[in-house]
Amino acid sequence: MDKKRNDRIATIVSIGLLATIWLISGLTRYFSSGEVDTGTGYSTLSYNVTVDVRKDYSYVVVEKIKVNFTDPKHGIVRNIPFGKGYKIKDVSVDGDKYKIKNLYKANQMQIKIGDKKKTITGVKDYTIIYTLANYERKNNPNDIYVDVLPSEWATDIKSASVSVYLPQHFPYSGMKGYSGPHKSTYNMYGTWTYDKNQNIIEYSVQNLPANNGATLLVDTPKGYWYKAPSKYWVNYVTVIVAILGVILLIVLRVLNEKEHPIVAPVTFKPPKGVPPGEIGYLVDEAVNKRDITSMFFYLASKGYISIEEYKKGKYQFESLRIPDVYDEPPITVTFYKTIFGSTKNARLAR
Repeated sequence: MDKKRNDRIATIVSIGLLATIWLISGLTRYFSSGEVDTGTGYSTLSYNVTVDVRKDYSYVVVEKIKVNFTDPKHGIVRNIPFGKGYKIKDVSVDGDKYKIKNLYKANQMQIKIGDKKKTITGVKDYTIIYTLANYERKNNPNDIYVDVLPSEWATDIKSASVSVYLPQHFPYSGMKGYSGPHKSTYNMYGTWTYDKNQNIIEYSVQNLPANNGATLLVDTPKGYWYKAPSKYWVNYVTVIVAILGVILLIVLRVLNEKEHPIVAPVTFKPPKGVPPGEIGYLVDEAVNKRDITSMFFYLASKGYISIEEYKKGKYQFESLRIPDVYDEPPITVTFYKTIFGSTKNARLAR
C-alpha cells in the first residue's frame, strides 16, 4: 500500500518538475528575446516607418519590417485601407516577390509578400514603399492625417519607430497622436515628440500589442497645399451632364410634339346618379352608338349583367339581376328591360 502511494507521489512530482522546467524555459525565451508568436508563425522584431510629407499634399511612406519566422512560412501580408480622400500609388517591395490585389469588399489594398514555391524560417527583412496622394477638399479641413502604424497588424511589435518629415518652412501649430485599436481617440502606447529644428514629428513604442496601430493628425492652415489634386471637377462635370440631359429631354419633347402633338386627356367625374348614356345625350342632344355601348359597361360595372368574349370579336351579354327603380334612374331600368326584358339570365350575343 505504501509502495503504491510512494509511486503515485513520485509521478506527480516528476510531472510538476517537467511543467516547471517548460514554463521557466518559455519565460526565459520571452524575456531574453522579446519575441511573441501570436499564432501567425512569426513574430515582429521591429517596424520602422518614415513619412515624407510633400507640398502637393502627398505622403511618401517607407515601412521597414523585421520579422522572425518561428514556423516555415511563405511570407507576410500588408493591408493598406482605401480612403475617399486619397489614392494609393507607386507601390514597391524590397525583400521578396509580391502581388497586389484590391479587396473592394474589405475596402483595402492587399500586398502579399513572399514566394509560394518556398518557405522561410528565421529573421527576414522587408521594405514596403508607397505613396498616398491626398485630394484637396473644398470647404473642408485639409490637415495632415495619416495612419503611421497599421491597426490590423497580426502580431505584437517588439519595437516601432516613426519619423514624419514635414515640408520645409511648414507652419507647425500643433498635432495630435493617437495609438491603440482602430479608431482610438487617445494615445494608449508610446510617445510622440516634435523636433522644431528639423521640423520632424517622431513616435516610438515598445511591445505594441497585435491589432493596435498609431495615427497622426497635424493642423494645417487653409490654402497651404500647392498643386494638390482635387475632385472639384467631378462636381462640375456632374452639373454639366445634368444640364445637358435636361436640354436633350426638352429637344426630344419638342420634336416629338411636332410629329405627334401631345393632347392632354380630359378627365372628369360624372354627376352622381346620372348614367353615361344620359350624359351623352345631354352633351350633344343625340343618342349614338357610343352612348348605347357605354350603358352596357355601366350595367356590367353595377353587377346587372356580365360580358364575355366567347370568340374573337364576338361577345355575349347575360343578365344577372334586374335594376331596381329605387336604385337606378328610370333610363337605366328602361334600357335594361328593352334589351333583356323583365327576366333574369337572359342572353344576348353580338
